Amino acid sequence: MRRTLTLAVIMTFVVCGGTFADTDYKYAGEFLNVGAGARALGMGGAFVAVADDGTAAYWSPGGLSLLKSREVAFMHCQQFDNLVKTNFISYVHPTSRWGTFGICWLRLGVEDIAKTGYVDANGNLKQDYFDTNDNAVKDPGELYIEHPVIVGYFDDAEDGVFLSYGTQLNDSLSVGANLKLIRQVLGSHTSSGFGLDIGILCELFSGFKIGLNLQDVPRTKLSWDLTGHEDTIPFSVRAGAAYTGQIQSLRSILTVSWSVNTKYDTTMHYGAEWWLLKTLAMRIGLDDSRFSAGCGLRVSTFQVDYAFIGHDDLGNTHRISTSVQF
Repeated sequence: MRRTLTLAVIMTFVVCGGTFADTDYKYAGEFLNVGAGARALGMGGAFVAVADDGTAAYWSPGGLSLLKSREVAFMHCQQFDNLVKTNFISYVHPTSRWGTFGICWLRLGVEDIAKTGYVDANGNLKQDYFDTNDNAVKDPGELYIEHPVIVGYFDDAEDGVFLSYGTQLNDSLSVGANLKLIRQVLGSHTSSGFGLDIGILCELFSGFKIGLNLQDVPRTKLSWDLTGHEDTIPFSVRAGAAYTGQIQSLRSILTVSWSVNTKYDTTMHYGAEWWLLKTLAMRIGLDDSRFSAGCGLRVSTFQVDYAFIGHDDLGNTHRISTSVQF
């Protein structure tokens, strides 16, 4: 009981503390927030206290020790009229003695972004703002032009590699960590940095778990080449709870989950998953008031999942992911 109360106090503290994190650079490394795995996304992203599949490192490395078999997971999606492409692949390797190791790679890419400018009185191409002092930097008071012309194209590629480890401290408490390597390429410029996540998963009683993922614990610094500019990903928290129970009369398993994320603002996530005969799954969720739903099919050690994610402003998206245990 004392351990449970202590963990609850820690979770309350870090959630409240994360809410008031410095927001000066709060959108740095934003691509890391796109989500991984159609199963979790179909549940509204309320997965931090579930985290029991090949995407565990992304949602909370504290769940890695729940995996008893090696697993490979993959997700690909194209969003916003195929402008944005996202790929995720992971490998998890449990051992009988040394805990569970994992590695995953998340990439977001946008191709052929138009670079705009304007033609000055001498016929020279300039930036898409009026550089009145010709210092090649947009200074306060220098306005963007109304009708720029396209002077070229460039690509944006953003990568996150997670090296993960998790172990079970006792029958009810598991911990884990991610070492993250982040690299962004924007046209001819690059930035890179290292980050650290710490995850905790605790089963308070049979079927009921609470989870915690402390993200970017030391504040992840992303340093850009040439300019020397440095972005900072602020410390944030994912925390949540989940309950899983069997419905014997229907030969099914039901999970309901909730989580909170302080990455940008405090957002709430709710989800539910119903497995019939451990073969067919139906899911529903709310991702910060955005509706999501999905389904899954498991045949032996192979699983395929689908998720629908609604968005009023940017349009609906569809995600498909697969995984195999061996």
